[in-house]
Amino acid sequence: MKKVLVLLRLMIPILHRVLGDMDEKWEVSSQANAEIVNKRRRAVIPDETRFQDRIVATSSEAYKASLAPDFVSKRGSTAQEIINRQTANLSRSYKKYREHLDYAYETVDGVACKRFKERIKAAREHYATGAGEKVIPFSGSRVYGPSVMTIVPAWLTKDPQVAGKLREGDELVGGGPLLVCPREHRSAFRAALASRLQQAGAAIVDSKYDAQIMKRHNDITNELIQTMVDSDLGLAEFATEGDSYVNFMYKTERSGLYLEIKVTKQ
Repeated sequence: MKKVLVLLRLMIPILHRVLGDMDEKWEVSSQANAEIVNKRRRAVIPDETRFQDRIVATSSEAYKASLAPDFVSKRGSTAQEIINRQTANLSRSYKKYREHLDYAYETVDGVACKRFKERIKAAREHYATGAGEKVIPFSGSRVYGPSVMTIVPAWLTKDPQVAGKLREGDELVGGGPLLVCPREHRSAFRAALASRLQQAGAAIVDSKYDAQIMKRHNDITNELIQTMVDSDLGLAEFATEGDSYVNFMYKTERSGLYLEIKVTKQ
């Protein structure tokens, strides 16, 4: 007989921009860190040799992993030919990479990194609306408290403190935190799930809460969780329409977007 181990609903605030002085603090801190960022990027990529090792090689390996070995494009290019072109284009881009960043971080009129700082100032409004709509509702902040990116991975890895992070509006129907993955994989599980929830949340907001987009991202999230579940626990398979799931949902009677966790034992 199946047993529901947890049923939890987490509210997600729908914001149009950040509140208070968060955008001002972002601008000030980003400008203050400009010189540090410039020094670090020069230390990490000091010359073309390091550029080839750190940027080109790493990017090419990641790109290679994204293509099936037997893939053929509409123009007839094989996966290896596509990878070779991408690698060659990156290899020739060092000069442009260096000139672009040197220009942005150049000292102008006695002001270090002046152009970079001006770009930060110009981007403040974009940050205020973009972060308010597509980041903070899912990541949380000091002002808003924790959100799904923190609570969900912690809940499914049995963090002893996560129950205390539930907020007004959240609804624990039954059960409590539980570990769904092997203990030694908790860190990897948390990181992967947090990243996936952020990606899904931003895409859902961009789609204006389109039901098909929401389902597609719920499918991806549950497939990811299922690949990392401890099979010895005997849990029902994680699937959007299954007995175990982590789903974004949108219902006007619940004041909009929320996330529901359900875990069932077979």
